[in-house]
Amino acid sequence: MDGDDEMFCDVSPCPEECTCIGTSINCTGANLFKPWSISGREILIFSNTSSNSSVLENIVKNNKTLVLQFRENAIKELSHGSSGIFDHLSLMQLLDLSENLIDFIGNDTFWGLDNLLHLLLKNLRVLDLSYNTLNQIQESSFDGLVSLEMLNIKGTHIEIEMFRYVPFLQEMFFSSEQE
Repeated sequence: MDGDDEMFCDVSPCPEECTCIGTSINCTGANLFKPWSISGREILIFSNTSSNSSVLENIVKNNKTLVLQFRENAIKELSHGSSGIFDHLSLMQLLDLSENLIDFIGNDTFWGLDNLLHLLLKNLRVLDLSYNTLNQIQESSFDGLVSLEMLNIKGTHIEIEMFRYVPFLQEMFFSSEQE
């Protein structure tokens, strides 16, 4: 365990609108529209800041972020595909995007989140997980997606049964071997 505390020595400067303790940066309610530099291994809380996608894109440039709570903001879409917004955040363990305006998640949106343990997406309407090699999904992982209307799980090993408690699901796309 020698040297384990070294990973927390690189702490970003605290924006004046925020409260910072150790490696935690809490900007709840702050109006953050200008970019600022994040460099350390941090826990970032940006709830109810009226921030948009450009602020989120600046924040996720830090590849050492462990936890990002970005709920109750004005996020409408997440870049996906080869330019996915989270593609370099392999250390992140919790991502909370609840209560935003996101209504679509495309292929490879969460590419690079190799150690992600928790993903919170309240109010999501469309979820496309097609052709992903998901290794493990807990049985109740999708139970909280109460607004989900369309789901694409073609080419995955996800069992249809996992979506039995998604109340407003209207469309589902899956491969015949998943039946």
